[in-house]
Amino acid sequence: MTVPGSVTSPRPLADPAPVSDPIATTRISAHALVLDDERRILLCRIAPHIDAGGRWTLPGGGLEFGETPEAGALREVEEESGLTVTLDGLAGTFTATVDRPPDRGGPMHWVSILYRAHPTGGELRDELENSTDTCGWFTEREARALSLVRLSMEGLDLAFAKSEGDH
Repeated sequence: MTVPGSVTSPRPLADPAPVSDPIATTRISAHALVLDDERRILLCRIAPHIDAGGRWTLPGGGLEFGETPEAGALREVEEESGLTVTLDGLAGTFTATVDRPPDRGGPMHWVSILYRAHPTGGELRDELENSTDTCGWFTEREARALSLVRLSMEGLDLAFAKSEGDH
């Protein structure tokens, strides 16, 4: 029986490729440029067991199936830092491709959605046994002196961009 408004496929869907086949994939993530009242930015250090371990990134991460980017950004900030935030609007996007070897899943295309945000509650704490191992507040100068992933470098440029009228 066909439900009104539904679409019926004239042929069966193809079987998904086996997990071991290295196929190019796209990963969508949401991140927050969280600035406090002192204009410090929240950054999280990537855990040692991750490829970029020891480098600093913006709080955020991959979206769960069906999750909105806004909900993902809020969830990830709280998971990684213990803080709750309010999103203040879209800051920009970041995209990159990474050529990973076949045994690591093959090529990856990253698409990250960045939101401006400010803290509203919670207490800063470390995320243990996950993708990050600590978080902290940094002035622009302090943040730029850290070992940053490219996403963070672009995020800092967005977070601390001066408008045309500023001097």
